[in-house]
Amino acid sequence: MHPVSRTDTDVSPLVHAEEASHIDLMRVLFVIAAVLMILPLPWFPHFLEPLTPILVIFFSGALILSAALFEERGPWKIALADVVFSFLGFSLAAYAATRLADDTPTTLTLLRLALTIVFAFALYTSGRALVRAVRSAVRARREERERLALAGEQEVPSLAEEMSEPYNAGARVS
Repeated sequence: MHPVSRTDTDVSPLVHAEEASHIDLMRVLFVIAAVLMILPLPWFPHFLEPLTPILVIFFSGALILSAALFEERGPWKIALADVVFSFLGFSLAAYAATRLADDTPTTLTLLRLALTIVFAFALYTSGRALVRAVRSAVRARREERERLALAGEQEVPSLAEEMSEPYNAGARVS
């Protein structure tokens, strides 16, 4: 026997409110992280030591652009990019906070730790958004397959097939 399942209309207000709050949080976290990365650069150009100041500026710009592109019903590809940015930022900030702590003033170390914490929250939030986006895409594919099966039309490619499309395009044999 199948478990009782809820329809999208049963949970949609709650789901939409949760998605909106996570997306708003993602936007805020990315903008805060970008500001924390740019703020100390005039006084400490090697704030995030592995990166040069110009790369810190480009990474900050990419964070702000990613925050602007993140939409409530955005594709899973944007959520995946946010996970990647969050992971890179977290790794970079954590490295700078731990590796460079001995050579810098306490306030700079605390700023690096704050940046690490912001990216940790961003990584969690973007990971949750990615899971929701993939689940939503899978659910939409399943519904489309069921609709086409009822109509007697051809089958829709699976999400895995669609995701690997660019890689398999040259390998197909007619």
